[in-house]
Amino acid sequence: MGAEKFGNKEHLLNFTALRFQLTRPKAVGPTMDLINQCEPNSFKEWESFYWSNAYTRTKEPHKITKDYLEEIGEKLYEKIQSVVKPIWQNALDNITKEDCIEYIIDVTLNRTFDGYHRENAVIRELGK
Repeated sequence: MGAEKFGNKEHLLNFTALRFQLTRPKAVGPTMDLINQCEPNSFKEWESFYWSNAYTRTKEPHKITKDYLEEIGEKLYEKIQSVVKPIWQNALDNITKEDCIEYIIDVTLNRTFDGYHRENAVIRELGK
C-alpha cells in the first residue's frame, strides 16, 4: 500500500489530483478529521468508518461511495490524458539545458527573495 504501489506514476498522479483538486475534502470528504474521529487500530476499521461517515464537503454534501471514488479516478485519468499529457509532452520536447539552469537559479535566488519579502510583509501586517 502507499506510494510504492504506483512507482514512477506516483508523482504524475499526485500532481494531477492536486492540480484539479480531486482529493480535496470537497471531493473525498475531510479524511484527516474522519480518521482522527475514528482512531482506528486496523485498516479494516478505518475503511468501514470511512464508508459509513464520509460525505463531500460541499454546499449540499453527498454520501461518498466506492462508485463515487471510481468516478473521481476516471476524472483523474481524463485530466491526465486530455490536459497534463499534452502539456508535459510539449515541455519534454522543448526543454533545454538553459531552461534547467535558469530554473535552478530562479528558484534558488529570485523565488527565495520574493518569498522572504512576502513573509516579512505578512509579519509586519500581523504586528500592526
